[in-house]
Amino acid sequence: MSFNIFKRKSSSSTNDNLLNAITVMATADTAQSYRDFYAAILKSILLLARENNAPSPILLEDPSGKVILPVFTDLERLKKVFPDARQSSMMSAPDIFNIALKNSIYRVNINPEYGPGGFLERYELEALAKGEIPELRTAAEPSLGEPNFIPTGNPKLPPQEVLDKMTETAYSLLKIEPSIDEGYIILTKSDKGESRLTIALHFNNSANEDDKAAFSQRFVLPIEAIIGKQLNLLWLEGERYKAVKSVVEPFYKREAK
Repeated sequence: MSFNIFKRKSSSSTNDNLLNAITVMATADTAQSYRDFYAAILKSILLLARENNAPSPILLEDPSGKVILPVFTDLERLKKVFPDARQSSMMSAPDIFNIALKNSIYRVNINPEYGPGGFLERYELEALAKGEIPELRTAAEPSLGEPNFIPTGNPKLPPQEVLDKMTETAYSLLKIEPSIDEGYIILTKSDKGESRLTIALHFNNSANEDDKAAFSQRFVLPIEAIIGKQLNLLWLEGERYKAVKSVVEPFYKREAK
């Protein structure tokens, strides 16, 4: 394969709008949040890591051996994942996706290991490479099941001492954020039935979508550093909030003034 089209540039990229859109999409999980994410990525300039003087970017493989192209919103995240990478390249997202498809790469990982990030699949890449919004596929609503406060005994969850440290850190971050009234630690289930450790936040009426996304970015990375894996973050509104509040005690509740 050849990626010689990638040219090195000296500047870096931050992509705050894209990071906000990823966070909103992951937590609000609505059709509009997906549209906003796709619109943001179509306008984004992304980074790729390269070995010294290598014409092609560094690639990853999934457990089955399929190739994944890692892309980054900024140089800081790139360096965390590939600290030995001597060079980086910048291109518009549609151009990157177009070249990936031509080289039979059908999966892209935005900000691997250090989110906010996620995966783009082939149908998304094919649309975005043309500058189009992909077909909106209904995302599975997280199942709250029977949520438990700081669940224990599940081998997929961190040890209790890690959960305790996570709770302490989360509490300290929430305490200084005036837009959040309550925080819960629960188990949710994915569409595959897998249990996921989740921090669910209830924002008050003073918070808009940008405020929520900006705080979520500040909140997620310190927690993920403690638990050693990606955090599932959920915003509690409407029926979601009622379902959790009815059976779970919050680990954080803003004191009334």
